[in-house]
Amino acid sequence: MESKLLTVVVLMAILMAEGVTSWTGEIHGRVVCDVCADSSIGPEDHILAGAEVAVLCITKSGKVLNYQAFTNSNGIYKVAETMPESERWDACLARPISSFHNHCTHLGDGSTAPVYCI
Repeated sequence: MESKLLTVVVLMAILMAEGVTSWTGEIHGRVVCDVCADSSIGPEDHILAGAEVAVLCITKSGKVLNYQAFTNSNGIYKVAETMPESERWDACLARPISSFHNHCTHLGDGSTAPVYCI
């Protein structure tokens, strides 16, 4: 047990000595049922709890990462990850892909939201 713990401590010390900087990114948004299909949020529209969201991100090095999230009771989804600064997200796209609400399962034309990371 002591040798395993020592290995972890040594590895952490090496990473710290090399000056590896980390970056934490978060993508979040809200999924709403656009009842009138007019691409605007009005009093007749409502949030969708439990909707599935696909998030696709491209890193600064060109690597493509896919994430899956579900909305909470407020219709909000969140994806967060900590990674090396050199691999941080450059841009992301979020798209709702499913909902268990029978009256609101059709995806509109404006259903993909670009997210830019700075």
